[in-house]
Amino acid sequence: MYSQGEDIVGTVHEGEVCGVIIAIVMATTGMSVIGGVGVKTEEVAFGIVASHVILEEALGKEEVEDVGFCYMMSNHTTVHWIIDSGATHHICRSKDLIRDIKPSNVTLQTGRTEAKLYLDGEGCVVFTPRDNRYRKLTLQHVLYVKDANANIIAVKPFLDVGCSINMFGGEAVILHGGVVVLRGRIADSGLPVLDSHTPEGVNNACLVINQMSKPDTLRLIHNRLGHLHPDAIRKMIRERMVLGLPESLNLDDVPLNCPSCVAGKMTRQAYPDKKGSGQLRSDRESMKVGDEVCSDTFGPVSPTSRYGNRHIVEFIDKASAFGFVFGIPSLDMVTSKYGLVRNICDTQLGLKIKTFQSDGHGMP
Repeated sequence: MYSQGEDIVGTVHEGEVCGVIIAIVMATTGMSVIGGVGVKTEEVAFGIVASHVILEEALGKEEVEDVGFCYMMSNHTTVHWIIDSGATHHICRSKDLIRDIKPSNVTLQTGRTEAKLYLDGEGCVVFTPRDNRYRKLTLQHVLYVKDANANIIAVKPFLDVGCSINMFGGEAVILHGGVVVLRGRIADSGLPVLDSHTPEGVNNACLVINQMSKPDTLRLIHNRLGHLHPDAIRKMIRERMVLGLPESLNLDDVPLNCPSCVAGKMTRQAYPDKKGSGQLRSDRESMKVGDEVCSDTFGPVSPTSRYGNRHIVEFIDKASAFGFVFGIPSLDMVTSKYGLVRNICDTQLGLKIKTFQSDGHGMP
């Protein structure tokens, strides 16, 4: 009912996919999705795989070969595959995980007479081990039931071929000849959940890097992961936090040239003074709050505000760049608003306005 084969390079899949996902970064604090189109993340646990057809629809056929998927992880989250000792057949609710689907004549019985499960076929599901303690596993005769509430790994098919199951210490372990076939942990729901393997998608999409140079590869991964620092990318590859990349990939000595990152870290100097001497302006540094206040008006504004204001007047202190903005019905109110600003500075801040500069609107 199951077979174990040699390891192959593949992309981890878990959950139903409705679109394109560029990259998934899983950190110790959780998971965040960077870039994506129409992805259903309700059941995402370890990664997402998009089919080639979905890629072509979203990006166009010409760009498919230049797009890759990188699955980053450092924290194993709950995988929704329940190890059920009472089930007689394996059940999968995601068609993207089942290979070689064909019609099935199996009749499923449930604990309730009125409950029915309609089969949509059967096939096999390939599971990739999360570490080298386990081997690749292929479940045969997995029933495709799209209306099922959960994915189920039945214990009975393992027992039929001479396997044994041990449940102790919050774990469920299936063994064959003393070798651990798969392992699960007891979840908060009280049910054992698969923890040692993750399922592979049928339409795996791995990063197309065999035809790319190493600098282009690093640049592509860097862009797909939201301009992640190259040292972090190298660490993920070196510590095997990445699935879907060739084991021979080594980007340790590869430089990264990203114009966007360079531009984002650039700073600019202050404008030179009006005299064109090339010296930087220092008048603002020598000013104190209240030394010079300037004013400007704007309007008339249409429509009139609910308070009847059609103009705007602002008073800005040059030293602190702090400003007061008022709505006024007419320009003859500028003088009164200046008096208000002067009183605020005098009574609340203890400052005297030494110089007042205005364009003359509304001023006598």
